[in-house]
Formats: sequence, C-alpha cells, structure tokens
Amino acid sequence: MASITKKNSIPYDFTTDGQAGLTATSGGIKSVGLSGELIATGLDTANKTPAISHGGDVLELGLRGKWYYDFATDGGAIGDVTLRGPKLPLGAVVTGGYIYNTTAMTSGGSATVAINIPTDDAAGIKAATAYGTIGAAGPVAIIQTGAAANISEITTDERDITITIATAALTAGAFVLVLNYDIVKADTTS
Repeated sequence: MASITKKNSIPYDFTTDGQAGLTATSGGIKSVGLSGELIATGLDTANKTPAISHGGDVLELGLRGKWYYDFATDGGAIGDVTLRGPKLPLGAVVTGGYIYNTTAMTSGGSATVAINIPTDDAAGIKAATAYGTIGAAGPVAIIQTGAAANISEITTDERDITITIATAALTAGAFVLVLNYDIVKADTTS
C-alpha cells in the first residue's frame, strides 16, 4: 500500500512511499488535503508529464499552454509569424482551446489568417479565414472541439505555433491562444 507522509504545514511538502513513478519536480512535490486524505502532484517519470497521485495510482494531468500575438510587438506583414509562448512538446496532440482577442484585427485589404503547427499540422489550429472572423473581439473557436475527428496531428518534434498572414498585411490586432493538449507516444515496438 502506498503512503504519503506529511512534512510541513499547508501546502504540505511530503515524501512518497510506493508512488509508482511519481517524483518531485525541481520545485518539489506539493499535496493538498482532501477529506483527510492527501493528493500528491509531481512529475510522472515514465512519461515526463505532470501527474497526480492518490493512494498510489499515478494519473496524468491535462496540459495547457498560452501563446500570444500582438501587432505592436510582432508586426503584421504577409508571411509567417511565430507566436510568443512555449513550444508544443514532441508527441503532443491538441484536443481543444480557443482564441481570445484583446484587440480586434484590422487590415488595409482583405487579409486572411491561419494558425498552424508547422511541419506537423499546417492550418491545424485555425484554417485560413478572413481577418475579421478570426480577429473579432472576444472568444473565437478553433478546429479542435474535443471531438476525436478534430484532434490535431501528433507533433514529431518540439514545435512553435505560428500564424500565416496572407493576401494583405494586418494593421492592428492582439490575441491570446489557449490550447489544451495531451502527450501521446506512438508505439514503435510492434
């Protein structure tokens, strides 16, 4: 039987016994008391992903990232712009998310914008669409809706997220892209 031993006051630092591959991240493992039981979070050493443990079972946590575009910082010329944010890790599939526009996009022409995972899923987040559609103020849907048919292609290496501006340049706009993703590993042993 696995056990978690409390070491300090809330948030508890703890040691684990029999936690089946759960180890501390560089910042240490923390736990939360729940109805007299402890739940541990840390790093699943087998998959190198955030995980939670309760009673010895290790469960992978869903992953989320944020990427940023701002015309004032990133420009709006025709071509590809790398969004500011983390890289999607090797073996990632995007399962959901949204675009939240903080400044509406404008253009001197009929610009189109696509959001891509270069190499692995071109236009895989948002297919090329008129700047006014993707750049309206507030939330905007992406291709990944949670349905299996809409999950992105698996990344074959770490990947930046880019936008592709076409037809005409942008003259303003800013948004945050929030993506939910999982790490899956292709079985190469069979």
